[in-house]
Amino acid sequence: MIREAQAYPAEDCAAYSSTIKIVHWIMAVLIVINIGIASYMTPFDDSRAETEALYVIHKSIGLLLFGLVIVRLWAKTTSERVESLASLKKWEASASHITHLSLYVLLVAVPIFGYVQSSSYAYGGGVSLFGLQMPELVPDDIVIFELSAKLHRSSAYSLLVLVFLHVSAALKHQLFDEPKSKILGRIT
Repeated sequence: MIREAQAYPAEDCAAYSSTIKIVHWIMAVLIVINIGIASYMTPFDDSRAETEALYVIHKSIGLLLFGLVIVRLWAKTTSERVESLASLKKWEASASHITHLSLYVLLVAVPIFGYVQSSSYAYGGGVSLFGLQMPELVPDDIVIFELSAKLHRSSAYSLLVLVFLHVSAALKHQLFDEPKSKILGRIT
């Protein structure tokens, strides 16, 4: 059950639950790692041995991120709601809400598109979670593969942009707002 939201002044801002904090930072590290892996592996020819190993790791981290976002959404719905900082301007609070909602949508969509892409590729090894083979629920189909590949790539780039905006906004509020915000204390 979702509890009623409470407004807190900037100097006494509420913190997220321990579960949300831990999952947030694990996901942040895994997203950075997966972006690094994707950036490194995509220019290579798929026949290189290290490329295949990177794809396996990339897919495993993607599945792990999908599971973690489900845990995070569950924790978010069962924890006390944390309101926007009282010191935010109305447009900043709106932008924050839209950005967070978009982040959640993309954190679900990117792994799903990646799973569909890998499952529909006739010459791929499917999808495994660190060696545990996952079922392939999508038939081998070049049209599905090409569409899901485009969706996976474009949604991943969109996620990257939103992560940059999210981090930039948090740092702006923490370092430059007057009065000084305790925004990072809510998630650390």
